[in-house]
Parts: sequence; C-alpha cells; structure tokens
Amino acid sequence: VAGVLIVSLNSLSLGTAPAWAYIVTIASMMVFALATVLQKGMGTINMPIHQSLCIQCLTAAIFFAACAGWNGGLMPPLDGRFEFGIAWLVLFSTFFCYGVYYASLRLHSAAQVSSVIYLSPPVTMLWAWLLF
Repeated sequence: VAGVLIVSLNSLSLGTAPAWAYIVTIASMMVFALATVLQKGMGTINMPIHQSLCIQCLTAAIFFAACAGWNGGLMPPLDGRFEFGIAWLVLFSTFFCYGVYYASLRLHSAAQVSSVIYLSPPVTMLWAWLLF
C-alpha cells in the first residue's frame, strides 16, 4: 500500500471527468469487494467460473452501453489499435485474469486472495521496468 501511494502521489488529483465518473468507479470496486466477501461467506453458491464471468460481463456491458449511448454513441472507432485493445481486454484481462481470480477464491480465503492482489502494482512496476 505504501508503495502504491509513493508511486501515485503526484497523480492523486481530480481530473476533468464529471463527479459521477469518480463515484461509479469507487462504487463498482466497493460492490465487487462486497460481493466477493458475501459469496465467500455464504458458501452455498457454487456457480461455475464461466457462469460468474458471463454474468459479470453482461452486467458491465449493459451498464457501459447505457453510459456510452447517453454520452454520444455506441459505435466504436474501427481501427487496428482499437481492435487489438479490445482483444487484449477480453481475452487476457477478462477471461484469464478474472478466471484466475475466481479460481483462487475457490481454493483460498478472501483475505489471502486480496493480499495477493496488493502485489499487482509492484509486479506491474517491475514488468514495466524490464520492458521499457
């Protein structure tokens, strides 16, 4: 946590986005954390990982489509960079990363999984340093 604060201290300022964008971001993370704790505590919901991902992705798609429609339109830019970004987001970030996350929650406690998530910023920093 201290490392994240040190690295991001200079960028901890509000940008030009509307206030609701910040509220939605914070609320979504709080709901995600609450749902994780509730699901782990209930123990009776034994939904397959692909169903969990499907529900999460469909819910997000509906919400973001409504936001995009409200802010201008649903048609994305059709170029190679956008298509590569969407492929990376869908294949790696969604299916692989969330799949590992949900599988980890089945095998370990929520506290253990969340403590590993805190390792993401330093690992990302080291990976970026090696790449660039």
